[in-house]
Amino acid sequence: MQIPIELRAALNASLEGIARGPLAERAEYNSALYRDGINRAPAAYGAVRNVLSRLRQRNPDFAPHSALDLGSGAGAASWAIAETFPQIATITQADPSQPLLTLSRSLAQHASSVALRNATQLTTDLNRNLPDNSADLVVLSHVLSELPYEQAQSLFVAAWALCSGALILVEPGTPAGFGQILAARFILGGGGAHILAPCAHQRGCPILSPDWCHFAQRIERPRSHRFLKSADLPYEGEEFSYIIFVREPYFMPATEPRILARPQKARTSITLKLCQPDSSANLVTISRRDKQSYTHAKKMEWGDEF
Repeated sequence: MQIPIELRAALNASLEGIARGPLAERAEYNSALYRDGINRAPAAYGAVRNVLSRLRQRNPDFAPHSALDLGSGAGAASWAIAETFPQIATITQADPSQPLLTLSRSLAQHASSVALRNATQLTTDLNRNLPDNSADLVVLSHVLSELPYEQAQSLFVAAWALCSGALILVEPGTPAGFGQILAARFILGGGGAHILAPCAHQRGCPILSPDWCHFAQRIERPRSHRFLKSADLPYEGEEFSYIIFVREPYFMPATEPRILARPQKARTSITLKLCQPDSSANLVTISRRDKQSYTHAKKMEWGDEF
């Protein structure tokens, strides 16, 4: 996946004039850049864009006009929203860090999306003072895992209350990140929120520890990030866990299983790990002798509906 040209240029420009020597010598500066969101922007953009594409696949008619990006940081999720939904009219970014909001504004200066360029920004403690306006689409990206459990729970409950259409939660693709997704699934799902994806059902999650549900996205690594990390590869991989909750009018029950891991391809077969609409999770092996199913399976990727 490529990041938007305007974002790539802005990220590259953000590090212009900084010599490699000082960066290599000043580990604290490197860490600060990473924490502040510059270095995480491509990966965060890739994960959220992937999830938004799953939302569109599950409900092609969902067309939000307003979006709320909670814990927006450098604005990666807002870029993904603007790219996925060009018709978006307003984007509100809320974050406790004014420097990150300033960075977000700077990166969006030349974005093609008017809503992104003119995003409303709120410097606020997300656990004490959330925006008072609801939005068609609410996104919490890589926020919950940084909070104590009670605060994370209060935040995703409050985020659901602000959502009039779809709520998206994206966390790192780790057991801890998936744990936050599971907690939201149990609490919000039990409170009437409908799960649109990735789950193929509304019943209890069949994934048991030490396993966990996560997905992956390969994303372009801009020149600035290759420079910063002294990396040769022009891309990086981002693993993430996610869930999409929707209000009743936007819910469409799944009829197909979802692929929960990278397909395992052997010489004469393909094995898929599937989350089934009947609430089970299992491995299905498709033989090359079953030509139609095998040809279909060869086109499938981790995270697709099969």
